[in-house]
Amino acid sequence: MSTIVFDGDETLWFSLHTYDGAMFEFLQYLHTVALPPHTPVNGDYTYHHYKKFESRNAEAVNPDTLEPWGIQRGRVAKSMVDTYHLVCWDIKRTRGIDVYDKEHERHIHDVIGDRPFDASRHPWAPGAEDMLDELSKSGHTLCVLTKYDQDTWAGGRAAALRVERFFKPENVLAIHGRKTADHFRQVSRAKRIKENGDFITVGNSKDDLIMVTEEDDKAWRGFFVAIPTTSPIESESGEVPRLSSPPIKHPRVVTVKKVTDILDYLRA
Repeated sequence: MSTIVFDGDETLWFSLHTYDGAMFEFLQYLHTVALPPHTPVNGDYTYHHYKKFESRNAEAVNPDTLEPWGIQRGRVAKSMVDTYHLVCWDIKRTRGIDVYDKEHERHIHDVIGDRPFDASRHPWAPGAEDMLDELSKSGHTLCVLTKYDQDTWAGGRAAALRVERFFKPENVLAIHGRKTADHFRQVSRAKRIKENGDFITVGNSKDDLIMVTEEDDKAWRGFFVAIPTTSPIESESGEVPRLSSPPIKHPRVVTVKKVTDILDYLRA
């Protein structure tokens, strides 16, 4: 039997749509509620500056943790508020009109900006639960290695998804930052990976397959799920196409369209 390390977002469950939904809701709220009709602002201008703030804030220091925001909860909300402040400042500078409202800022930060971190909005991928149940009953060791704000994971995501049905606590690891070989070895409980081991990694970005592509550890093979990625590493590099992650070509990596397709290979 194999030890299988799964990625979380956009592999076992979906969250990307919540970021997009929050972005659309923010733009709609800003342009139809927060800003008066006589102070129109170009939507492209707003979106452009939001993305700049989001990228900048990912590297900025969170005053509460004294670490870079990265994927931590609050980064999206802060970026939206920063954008709101900029738009208000620009309107006041160019037109002499003060449109800032503290209540609008509160709504943007507390309601809209926090939607991507509402675990109830993140459904399992179709068939993923049945797949995990089958793999577990077949004797495979199942692991999750995912990039998450620690408080968000422990405080809601793990409970909402009920991951304990399929994964033992020692085989679940939520990290902040890029995945490393040590993370894979830690979550798989493989202190010494031998040539005849059978370890599998499943994910939708380069970060999820480093044991094969970067470490070239012969004990590992991988499944690349060719769907959009939320990996900040690939997003910031501009490598992510509109509808799919960049292709990964490697003799020990198999590309699948959806995570449940791995069953066709594991049953063989």
